[in-house]
Amino acid sequence: MGKNNNKRPKHNKVLSPEKKPLSKENPDTFMSKCLCWRFKTIDINEESLWNWNEALQLHKNVKLLNKFRDYETMKLSEVQFGSNHPIKTYELNKLAQDELEKRELNDYDRVHSFHVDATTRIYCLPDGNVMSLLWFDPYHSYQDRKKAVCKKN
Repeated sequence: MGKNNNKRPKHNKVLSPEKKPLSKENPDTFMSKCLCWRFKTIDINEESLWNWNEALQLHKNVKLLNKFRDYETMKLSEVQFGSNHPIKTYELNKLAQDELEKRELNDYDRVHSFHVDATTRIYCLPDGNVMSLLWFDPYHSYQDRKKAVCKKN
């Protein structure tokens, strides 16, 4: 059994070593735009640890809607620090990483955390100035590190 010396590439196209950005928009442009919210990725699965069911109970609705309204008046460049910040997905809790993979959202390299109050965070998938809501995390300051999205186990 000899080697097959007739090996040929499966494609005739010459691949370019240049990387091309997914977005043609200048990053400075979307950093100066106000935030927008998208609800397509919101987690409403009752078995998920960070589903939005608790957040959507009547007593929390007004507080959350006020926060969303406040954040919509801010530019992305204004919420990239302090309690509101991006988190690399490999720095997330293992359960959160698994949840992203299960929902086929693991191609994102980061999520964005938004402060609601001392113990609560909202996590979104960023796409420019558009934030796709993902998780509601009422366990942010708990000592049980397995429950908080951003606490690595």
